[in-house]
Amino acid sequence: PFDETLIMSEDQQFARDLLNAGFAVVYQPQSAVIHSHHYSLGTAFRRYFDSIYSLTVIFPAQDIKTSAAMGRRYLRREICFILRKHPFYLPYYLLYNLAKTAGALAGHFGAKLPRRMARLMSLHRYYWEDEPN
Repeated sequence: PFDETLIMSEDQQFARDLLNAGFAVVYQPQSAVIHSHHYSLGTAFRRYFDSIYSLTVIFPAQDIKTSAAMGRRYLRREICFILRKHPFYLPYYLLYNLAKTAGALAGHFGAKLPRRMARLMSLHRYYWEDEPN
């Protein structure tokens, strides 16, 4: 069962719980998943705010340094790909990643922000209504 109190990333919580219970999570190479988003810059910020906030709830030991290291590795690989395949997309790509990074940084502090501010930063604003989670 998924944790219904999470803002998102329920699948990661489920996988964490399976691993903690001694089960394995395996990759199925024959499976096909189409997962694509075309977010505006504002929506990318809000999405990453929610995503990182939820991961801080699921994995409390993960800090900003860990996230930053993962982000830098991903960014290096992706910039190389953009430069090779779509060089004219680079200016927008940099803005898009700035929005994602700002949302991710804010998400790390989501629990410490005033609920009203968190609600404004969130893609899932209902989550931040009246009652604390």
